[in-house]
Parts: sequence; C-alpha cells; structure tokens
Amino acid sequence: MSRTFWNSLPSTSARRRRLHRNLQLESVEARNLMAVLTVDTVVDVVDAEDGATSLREAVIAANAVPVGEDARIVFDASIDGRTIYLSEGELFVQRSVVIDGLSVERGISIDASHSDADPNVAQGDGSRIFLIDDGSAAFRSDVQLLGLTLRGGDSADSGGAIRTAERLTLIQSTLENNHSMATGGAISADCDVACEALVVLDHVEIANNSAHEAGGVFVAGTLSAREVNVHDNVATVGAGGLQATRGAASIQLRDSFIENNHGGSTGGVLATAIGGTATVSVLTSKFTGNVGSNTGGVMAFGAASDVTIDASQFVGNTSTGGGGAIFSNTTGGEAKVVISQSTFADNHGGSGGALFVRGTTSSSDVTISSSTFTANQSLRGGGSIAANTGSGKVRVEHSTIVDSQGSQGGGIWLATEALKMSNSIVAGNTATTGPDLWKGPHAADIQYSLIGNRKDTGLAAAPVDSPSSSGNIVGSAAVPIDPRLGALADNGGPTLTRVPLANSPVVNAGAMSLNDLPRSDQRRFPYVRVSGGRLDMGAIEVQATPAGSSAAAASSVSLKISEVNYNPGAPSPAEVDAGFAADDFEFIELTNISSEAIDLSQVAFVKVPVPVGGVIEDQGVDFEFADGVITELAPGATVLVVENMDAMQLRYGAGLPMAGEWSGQLSNDGELITVASLAPEYEVIAQFRYEKTWFPPTDGGGKTLEVRILAATNLSVSSSWSESSDEGGSPGSVSSEALVYGDSNNDGRFTSADLVLSFGRGKYVVDPEQPDSPSATWIEGDWDMDGYFTSHDLVLAFQRSVYEDT
Repeated sequence: MSRTFWNSLPSTSARRRRLHRNLQLESVEARNLMAVLTVDTVVDVVDAEDGATSLREAVIAANAVPVGEDARIVFDASIDGRTIYLSEGELFVQRSVVIDGLSVERGISIDASHSDADPNVAQGDGSRIFLIDDGSAAFRSDVQLLGLTLRGGDSADSGGAIRTAERLTLIQSTLENNHSMATGGAISADCDVACEALVVLDHVEIANNSAHEAGGVFVAGTLSAREVNVHDNVATVGAGGLQATRGAASIQLRDSFIENNHGGSTGGVLATAIGGTATVSVLTSKFTGNVGSNTGGVMAFGAASDVTIDASQFVGNTSTGGGGAIFSNTTGGEAKVVISQSTFADNHGGSGGALFVRGTTSSSDVTISSSTFTANQSLRGGGSIAANTGSGKVRVEHSTIVDSQGSQGGGIWLATEALKMSNSIVAGNTATTGPDLWKGPHAADIQYSLIGNRKDTGLAAAPVDSPSSSGNIVGSAAVPIDPRLGALADNGGPTLTRVPLANSPVVNAGAMSLNDLPRSDQRRFPYVRVSGGRLDMGAIEVQATPAGSSAAAASSVSLKISEVNYNPGAPSPAEVDAGFAADDFEFIELTNISSEAIDLSQVAFVKVPVPVGGVIEDQGVDFEFADGVITELAPGATVLVVENMDAMQLRYGAGLPMAGEWSGQLSNDGELITVASLAPEYEVIAQFRYEKTWFPPTDGGGKTLEVRILAATNLSVSSSWSESSDEGGSPGSVSSEALVYGDSNNDGRFTSADLVLSFGRGKYVVDPEQPDSPSATWIEGDWDMDGYFTSHDLVLAFQRSVYEDT
C-alpha cells in the first residue's frame, strides 16, 4: 500500500551470497554461536546414510543444538523454488529456530497432502505441517519462518498448517489450502492459561484456509500483522480471517487487505476478550466482501472493547446481526471506537449498515472524524451508524454520511445521551423514522453541518441562503437539501471519497472558529483542510489551485542526510540548570546538494516498522516539513530537525536553520532513519541504519556522525561516515570531506594510479547481483559507496572529477 517502507529484509543479492553448507558454527553479533543446517533434498526422509539433509533431519538436528547456541535452517540452491512433500506427518520444532526460505531466490514450498489419506476432502484425516512447542511453560521460544509456502495441512485438532505454543514470526510467506477441525485453518497459537501467545505476520498471504473456528489465524493473545493479504478463508464460528482471544485480546493490523472471508461471527477480524479488553487497531487497510453473522469486517467483544480505525476502507461487507463493517460490543463495560480518515461504502448489517457500537458506561465514546459513509444499508436502525452507548457520547466531525438506508435513522441511529456534530454532512439517507438522523429524546449539539431532512430530529429548517445561528443548513421532508457530491471515486489519498461539486452548498460553509482543525482532509496530506479561505463541510475540502513554485521536488539525488547526533554528550551545568538532558540535543541535518532550490513541503521523516526479537518495532522519528518553519531549501543549504529547539539554541546559539521538533526519539543503540516524499506518491528519499559501534566517541562521547561524501548512495556502512572533529558537531554547516571520486589512493587527484590500484585489487564485478560477488571498499573502487566496484563507479568518477592523465 501507499505509505509503506520496508528495508529490513535481506536483498536478493545478499540472499544469494549466503553460503550453502551443512552444520557448522558461526559467530553472530550477540556473541552466540549459530548452528546452520542446509537442506539439500526435497525427499521427506530420515536417513543418516544417504549423504543428503532433508528438512525433517534439519529440524531434528536443530532441536538438538545446545542451549546458548542459535539455530538456522537454510536451503541449497539445487532445490530453489521446489516443493517438499511431507509423507511422514508434521515437523516437530522444540526450540528457537529460523527456517529461512529466503536463503534461496524463489523460496520453498512445503505440502502436507502426501500425509493425507484423502487430500481432496478437508476432514481432519491428514497432518499439519509444523507443531511448535518447547515443552516449557516458563520460557517462550522464538520461531521465525521466512520465505515459505505452506499448503495441504488437514488437522484433526488446532492449526491446519501450524500449531504453536511459542512466539511465532512469519515473513514473506504464504499459507494456503489448509484445514483444521478445531481452531485456526492456517495457524493456531495457544499456550497455557497463564501466558499470552504472540504471532507476528509481515508480508504474508493467508488464503483459502478453513476451520471450525477462525478460518485463517487463531491467536490466544496478540496478533500483529503488516502487509498481509487475508482472503477466501472460511470458519463455522468465530472469524473467517483473523481471530485473537484471551483475557486481553489484541489485533494490530496495518497496510493489509482482508477480502472475501466468511465466518460465523465475523468475516474479517475478531478480537474477543474473556474478562478483559478486546482491542483492534487497523491502519491503512482495506476490508472488502467479508461476510459474518455479527459483522462482515471487524468485531471486538469483551468486558470492554477498544477499536481504532485510521485511513482504511470497508466496502461491500455483510452481516445479518450487528454492523456490516464494524461491531464493537461489551458485556457491561466501556466500548470505545475511534474512526478517522476512513471510508465505509455499500456495507449491509442487521443494526448499523456500517457501524454498530454497544456499551453501557459513561466512557463508552464513539468518535468519527474526517470519514465518509455512503450507500450502506441496515435491516433495523442506522443505515450507516448505530450506537447504543448509554450515557456515553458520540462525536461526528468533518465527516460525510450520505445515501444510506435503514428502518430508523437512515444515516445515524442513536440511543445515547449526547451527540456532538460539527462540520459534517448527513443527507440523502432514507428511513421511515428519522430519514437522516434519529436520536430519540436525547440532546444534540450540532454546528456548521448540513442535515438534508430534519424529520424527527427536532431541528428547525434552515435553507442554504439562511443558515441557523449554529451555522447549520437544514432541509425538510418537503424540501430536502442535496449536498451535491460527486460519485465515490479515487480522488487521491488511501481511500475512495466523494468530492463536493462546484455548486455544492457545503463549499465554504464550515466554521473557521472550530477548535483543533485537522491539517488535512480525509485524503491526508497534501490535501489541506482549509482551502480557498474557508472550511468546507464534510470529509473532503475542495482544493484551490495552488500557486506555481520555482522550487524543485526533493529526490534521492538532491536531498542528503549530512549529520546525525543520535547520542549527544552530557549537558553542561548551565544546560542542566535550564532543565535539559543529553537527549534534548539530538538532531539530524539534511543538505541540498543540487544547484536549484528544493520544495520540502512534501518531505517528511517517517517511522518504519522493523521486526526485532519477534515483534514489529517502529524505528526512526516522525516530522513533516509542511508543519515546520522551513519548507524550502536553497542550493547548498542545510536544514535541521531536532529533539528540542530551545536546547539546541542554548548550546549552539541563535540562527540555526531548524525546521522544527520531531516526534519520537533516536535510539542510542542504532536504528533505521527514513526520509520520504509524501506526494504525489510515497517514496523513500534517504534511508540508512546507523550503528553505535562505528565510532565510539559518537555514542555519548560528544562527537556526531558526519557524512564523508554528500553524494554517497549507501549510508548504512561506516566508511560513509566519520566522527566530527568538533565536540557537538557542526549543525547547520556542511563539513563533509572534499574527497575526489576515483581517488583510491587519497592523494587528492584522480589519475591512472588510482585505476591501477583499484583494478589491481580484483574486486571489479559486472553484475553485483550474481552469487558470491565480492564487496569492495573505497580503495578497491567503490566510489559510490554501494558496496561494489562496478561500471557505475567509473562513470561517477569521470563525470564528477577531473581525470589527470599523468
């Protein structure tokens, strides 16, 4: 999906260069020994005399690796892309291990159908693929599966493909056509009642699996998923797609597609907590065509429920009971739902065509902002939204709720004590009672909103040319008001939206006095919330034609990271007295190395999800230059993004070119830093991972990391950097060395002596993607700092330097 940056996986060339060999010991950063076992046959056999290593033999050997050593299973290039058919039943993993299908170019498939007497019928008479259990209730092993396709599992109990009692991570893998007679058609993760299971999925497809409960994945604890495609899974009860349960059940989903799943309770995603809080978080994901009895898309059920939906889309989901797209329900506690910058279209539900929220406490709040609800349908109340939150509150802000249908409350149905609506559109909906809004006898605070038909709302009519004292435009049954919106379409941003037409009454009808206006409309940046001088009602702002700018768009060629202070030296006594700590002096410097000005308004530092220790960790910092005080960078100029602007001014003096303060904090141990272009498409401009071991004085010793060559293309190697000559570095001024491209002997000139030196080292390669391509240093010809000596280095040297023919 659009805003996705993922560079933690090994590159193709890196995978190719791994050596294929049988069991040996390697040294790793944590100073553990690693047992590496190489599978070189697809035959499922245990035979010590055949001279080959099967996957089953490798798993058995990995289980026997001594405590304190790591275990990794890789695959020989001779079986690249082939299928291992299991004929001897499941593979039993009893310790932490990495099974690495990414060690070969096309991955590895594992098929359990040869262990099934009748593989054409899913009836539990076959075998799953992996059983993962170290036998210890006090310790949880970490198992990682990379680059694998798992299919053909048919288990009589839980886990069609995988059953695990340990922490499980899957990366770049596919689980398809598996079946369980119990829980988890693809994966079932459970352990004793005292523990919470954890499953992490990244770049994983879960397809065409089935189970009695949870057709795709079942986790008794927490499921964290990123860039997953979960489709066409089926369950008799529970979720068709993904399900988490336990005392506190949690599902975290981002950048994913959940499509055409069928379940007993919900088609898509279900979190059900026994005595605790059921939590579901969905970011930039799409739910389409899912079917369930309680909801088609997302269901959270527990003593309390907490649902957050951001920048996501729900289209064509169906239920016969609760909300067509989302159902948040409790057994007597608080139900919290927060929806922002999302679209709900053509969903069908029993109560709430798109959303049904049921809670009983005063803190059972529903907040909907910058979102579109259109063409949803309910059998009962709430064509789009139904909320029964007792003494809780419902807030609708900057949203569009149109063209939906229900028996009562065609747009919104409320059984709650308080409704607060601002800058929104509720129009064109149909119902016998309250065609646009039904709120019963409860209070409502509605401001600067368009209500198409006031019937059963208690509001007085207020025509377009004479809004009410609260700024509302209100139609009647006899004269309903049409907001005049375009059709649902891709108008930019991560979701489909409906843009007001040129003669729409909602254009410039919003209130400028509203507090806490969002910076962008539903479509996110660069679609600003206020354009043309005044706010529009609804989720979308009609954008004024921007004035032309002579500044060029930023690119990976023009905008470079030039200095980083990730672990500053200790503060002085004066700085301590001023209330500052060492971390307050963190900064990152960018430099424009081009000959023209750069427009920074579309540039941002962004956090990147990276798998660390079996969980996904966001690394880096967040900052959008459009929110800062510097949005254009002159040729040769620098700009700083910092932890604390006041601290920086105290230490370095006034006049620093600071754009603003970031959100987050740099890790002292090293992490991934990412600069990206946000529009028209999200694209990485600069990205590198620093390590504290490169230059010890930069790790709390007072020095900073300064780039040696501004045009270097690979900043994730220490040779691209040096420690600053001055304490505290030189923020705001470029101090990179004026090295000459091609100058291998560092004499300040590019001559034939440099070419003789570099070619003499024997590291020149035509194609660095080939297996065992040697890496190179600056002396060995790597002048563009990408790790290799290639023709690109020669072109760079002759273009950027003056060749002196001696």
